[in-house]
Amino acid sequence: MQQVKTIMQPAPGSHQPYLKGPYRTPVCEVPRTEPDAANICSKHAPSAILTGEAGCNLVLSRLQSWGMPAQPAMSGLAYDLIADVRGLDLLRIQVKTRSKPKGARCSFVMTRGYHYSKSGMFRYADNDYDIAAFVCLALNQVFFCIAPIHRISVRTDWLRSPGIDRETFDLALSSFERRRHTAKLAWLASMTPDMPAALSDLDDVQTYLAL
Repeated sequence: MQQVKTIMQPAPGSHQPYLKGPYRTPVCEVPRTEPDAANICSKHAPSAILTGEAGCNLVLSRLQSWGMPAQPAMSGLAYDLIADVRGLDLLRIQVKTRSKPKGARCSFVMTRGYHYSKSGMFRYADNDYDIAAFVCLALNQVFFCIAPIHRISVRTDWLRSPGIDRETFDLALSSFERRRHTAKLAWLASMTPDMPAALSDLDDVQTYLAL
């Protein structure tokens, strides 16, 4: 029986060279290589956003290291972090960060928004947050101040002082407690003579103020 040799025509494009390596795939079938997502983020993300994220993470780590439950706030709010402080419920913290000091001073401006957005840059309202946290990444340092505040500038050598983060936080916290206590007193002073019986004697008023 005579064998018949079959002549097969090469498929279109099969004459193209093959890539070197363990997978011999025709060049025409090699998928296009997309850039790594991480590289896109690091290349195109605004540096101000990355700096702000670093500052928030630093403040968050300080609060948690002090045994204070804290977490990031929802995106779009006027504050960055929420801390659960005993006796004060939730404390709203706005974080402002700069990469390094400018000479002998480290200055911060409390503004919202972006220069190239439709709304532009604008100030915070007085009740947008409770405490501001200011971060200098180069010094790995944080200090706190009670709201409202629009601009602040401190000496770089003062910011280098050990323990300045906890000292300023305790000071801002005590100031916030006094402000809340004063607001409760003002509310009681504005009440009419027919105030509720539950707040009619001094003991009940003191109990209310302690809440």
